[in-house]
Amino acid sequence: MDTSKDYRILYCERILDRFMNVIRYWKLPYYTLKREKVLNRAERVKSALMTIKYSFLPLDMLLKSDMLREYEDAVEEVVKVLSEERPIISDEKTKLSYAEIRYATRTLRTLRNRLMLGEENRIEYAIDIVGVEVASVSKHPRADRLYITKAGTGEESYIVITNIRDVKKGEVRAIALLPPALIMGEVSEAMYCSNPLPPEYKGRRPPSNLIFLSEVTSQIEGVLKSTP
Repeated sequence: MDTSKDYRILYCERILDRFMNVIRYWKLPYYTLKREKVLNRAERVKSALMTIKYSFLPLDMLLKSDMLREYEDAVEEVVKVLSEERPIISDEKTKLSYAEIRYATRTLRTLRNRLMLGEENRIEYAIDIVGVEVASVSKHPRADRLYITKAGTGEESYIVITNIRDVKKGEVRAIALLPPALIMGEVSEAMYCSNPLPPEYKGRRPPSNLIFLSEVTSQIEGVLKSTP
């Protein structure tokens, strides 16, 4: 397995860089010592991820390896430090930055799940895609053609801003979990990437043939090519 070119690993690398820049530069209400503590733990994650990237192990060996467990332990250390302090959401930028942090830690934590999708290096495997049930749909207060929806798996919930007019409460659709975006004052945490699905896909990753792959691919490529 060419781990140095695997989209799942490359994507985690980019998301980790974004996360570190949020902590370093976005002036969140953390004390300086706390910021340095988070960054120190994040450097451990980076080191462990680079070990994985250049391991060139077969997938079955990688999934059983100490290096993957060390990476996961390092990610949990970051999460532990962050959880010591309740975030104070004071403005739109702070709202977005905490959404970035939530996204980064979730994406880094679920690398193993995406590796378990198989050896094939498919670009859509870079991100988490999950079926969610739409819980509510409302008009965006500042955009006539946008809708703010709340959707969830039963364990996790997400705000998804969409221009899809026929999204309905109660239906199950797939969402692609992408870096959050601030859209006219509201944070969107994902993108709908399928037509309505059978209910059994709630909380599960649908097969690639049920996903709008061109849209998902475009979004992933944009993240990989972007400046952290």
